[in-house]
Amino acid sequence: MPRQAKRRYPARAMMAAFIVVSALPVSAQQRPSKVRALRDFRVELTAPVQHDVLSGRVEMRAKVYADRPGEVLFVEFEVDGRVLFADAAAPYELIWNTRGAAAHSIVARAFGPAGRVVEHAVETDPPPHAAEVFRSRVDQVEIYVHVEGRGVLEQADFSVLEAGVTQPISAIDLSAELPVAVGFMLDSSGSMVGQLGHAIDTAGAFIDGIMQREQDKAFVMSFADLPAVLQQFTNDTDRLVTSLDLINRGKYTRLYDSIVAAARQFQGHEGRRALVMLSDGRDSDSDVRLAEAIVAAQRHDVAIYPVAVGLSGRYFRERRVLQRLAEETGGEVFFLSTRDDPSRVYERIARDLREQYRITYTPLNPSGDGEWREIEIRLADPQRNRQRKLRTRPGYWAR
Repeated sequence: MPRQAKRRYPARAMMAAFIVVSALPVSAQQRPSKVRALRDFRVELTAPVQHDVLSGRVEMRAKVYADRPGEVLFVEFEVDGRVLFADAAAPYELIWNTRGAAAHSIVARAFGPAGRVVEHAVETDPPPHAAEVFRSRVDQVEIYVHVEGRGVLEQADFSVLEAGVTQPISAIDLSAELPVAVGFMLDSSGSMVGQLGHAIDTAGAFIDGIMQREQDKAFVMSFADLPAVLQQFTNDTDRLVTSLDLINRGKYTRLYDSIVAAARQFQGHEGRRALVMLSDGRDSDSDVRLAEAIVAAQRHDVAIYPVAVGLSGRYFRERRVLQRLAEETGGEVFFLSTRDDPSRVYERIARDLREQYRITYTPLNPSGDGEWREIEIRLADPQRNRQRKLRTRPGYWAR
């Protein structure tokens, strides 16, 4: 039996805290006296721990202890005085990419009803000067390819080149036979909320349509001042659609930071991964750059499908940002006027995800140390398939 959909108050309280965190306890104290504070309420940072040495990609985890766990509003993660992310549902997690060798002060802060806030802090140590180099083997690579045109292609119809060298294909599958993992990401900054009204209203049909199998799953995230996960990965369409009502506006547009946060949600989820993103392509106040956001999506094999509403041609830079996000991850960008029907775009995205080929191959060079490898997919008979167009990501990061 699916769990009850998340209440609206936690997400609204969370978004309010993103704007003015210090105002939350005051507003909470003004609620009616029937709101009871949690007893035995505490939070623990389970990773990292005191005096850990952090370097590269770091997984942060927090555990909340409370007599009524369902009333915990959210947990935010703070590094060196800056809040990076707030998670509204357990397990409370964050993946953070460190920058250089340094010690850090990390805080997990849990918010409960009646203005109750608890926190747990740890101090980490800087990495040693001699950095260790880790090497790994690249056993198999999976590439998803969209092919325009009629007719089903076979394995012999494709060739894969890595760094210009043809690679042996081991398998090919139709994506319609594979599970999908989709993130639905909504820009809730002040400049976008009014324009996205109809696009959000019609998003429920897209979410309902994309969930065709028990293995299919999706999550919903909004972003403005900070990314906010409104619904974690689930195959319960009612909970996903209900979470769309939790969106509230913020001041800034931390687009790039939010893409990084969304990409880490896909860790451990199999199948075709896609991020459907309603945004105008503008970023303000992000800690990372566009290139870093693209790399985060590429490392998690997430295709980004930006959907821009009301973004005219004079916004060249913003349109180019959205085009890069799509082109460099294997997705597709869509530009809508406020009069267009967004359901048609959702139908195209859903069809695109179901009508792709997954090509699996074993690289002739199996060793990898994190370098970028360019790939090219070709049709074996260019003359016969000259009318077909291919779309895929341009490469992968060897791990």
